[in-house]
Amino acid sequence: FLTAVLCLTLCLMILASAEENTEEPAPESEGFRYRLLEDGTAEILAYTGKELALVLPETLDGCPVTSIGNEAFYNYRYSMEDLTIPASVTHIGSYAFSMTDLEEIEIPAGVVSMGDNPFGYCTSLKTITVAEENPVFYMEDGVLVCRDDHSLVCFPSLLADPYEDGDEDDYEPVTYTVPAGTEIIRGGAFGG
Repeated sequence: FLTAVLCLTLCLMILASAEENTEEPAPESEGFRYRLLEDGTAEILAYTGKELALVLPETLDGCPVTSIGNEAFYNYRYSMEDLTIPASVTHIGSYAFSMTDLEEIEIPAGVVSMGDNPFGYCTSLKTITVAEENPVFYMEDGVLVCRDDHSLVCFPSLLADPYEDGDEDDYEPVTYTVPAGTEIIRGGAFGG
């Protein structure tokens, strides 16, 4: 009898533990996995499609897309080359587009927060553009900077390309001076 009670107790503990660890899978729409935020907006967590020129949606299942999660497109296996971020996005997470083949990116006016370098290790990235109306981010000498905390966010990889003309025999070291007034160099700012 004691063995049966112990066995039953053990089975119930395993079932309870399994129920606690079971998370609902993230909803998916149009190839985007996302989660709903407390304010009823959506945060993109990952992309399962195969597009190289990707236009992020303004809404997913009727919910406005306001955030791109940490590492959402990290090491995207189809090597995304072109990306359009909708005006509805206000936050881009840390390393969101890292290790992709992005060549240029435009930050909309509504993006008012970013994690650590969302574009780190994008070895093809040469140009970042920030909408003139953006109150928080701006470009200085080709580098993405944040007004709020006086931080250097991203130094595009190809700005430091010593073989800019493609001729490896003409190696020319690149120097860069961090702008005066910079108080923080964010994690991964020079990644790649």
